[in-house]
Amino acid sequence: MAGRGIGDGPDSPPGPSTAGDATASLVKCRDDRQTLWERRLHQPGMASRAAATVGRVVVHERLTRLVCLNRHDGSVRWDRPVGTWPSAVVVAGDCCLVLPQDEAQLSCLDLVTGAVRWRAGLRGFTGHVVASGSTVVVGGWRGYTPMAAFDLADGRLLWRTPQRMATVRPAPFGDGVLLGSGSAAWLIDPRDGRELVRWRMRDLLVVGDAIGTGVGVPIKAMVAVALFSWEIAERLHLGVSTVKTYVASLMRKTGTANRIRLAVPAARSSGVDHVA
Repeated sequence: MAGRGIGDGPDSPPGPSTAGDATASLVKCRDDRQTLWERRLHQPGMASRAAATVGRVVVHERLTRLVCLNRHDGSVRWDRPVGTWPSAVVVAGDCCLVLPQDEAQLSCLDLVTGAVRWRAGLRGFTGHVVASGSTVVVGGWRGYTPMAAFDLADGRLLWRTPQRMATVRPAPFGDGVLLGSGSAAWLIDPRDGRELVRWRMRDLLVVGDAIGTGVGVPIKAMVAVALFSWEIAERLHLGVSTVKTYVASLMRKTGTANRIRLAVPAARSSGVDHVA
């Protein structure tokens, strides 16, 4: 299960959202018709400091504290100190991962009780946190630290790059994690850090960019170099039927009759020149 924060994309579950101004901030839960509940926070809220899952919303409510709310009625499930101004709050399965700015450590909290399951020491300015399956990948923010990965269950270190790395905000994709820097984007295996596939982008990525969580760019890139559906599925850890469905959708949208003719518009729309 991939870690998620509020506003992570079109696949985010509908409901909670944050809204605030210079003097007040609210966390709200809405359905399609109305606001179900709202809670006033003690500081301006930010999407990167809140996370949602089925049944629960975790939000940075005060300077050093996280609050877990019932998603259905806004009642408090738990309230825990986590360090000053968390730079990342990620929900992954029954865990809540928190990275404070005043302490060089990653904390894993029990989503039900708020109790600390484990803590892992990090280097300062680690920045990025993303969960994919049973693994947590951290680091690479602006090139200040190496990338590293921890087991979600017990916090043991799985791997760490020997040198500092730079990546835009990572994103889970299938069983892997997407990273990007400069004109390159690549998919890694989160359990061992091994690079699975790499793309060269026509436009440079910037620090504020996030690699998209949809299947668009990777599949378009591989169609552009004429890979078979089973090859795309194998590289991206997707079902062959998923790839075929997406390719068929691309063909309908571009009005192309076959995959050979689809290669050119796929390359143009994905912004990819080369797959390594």
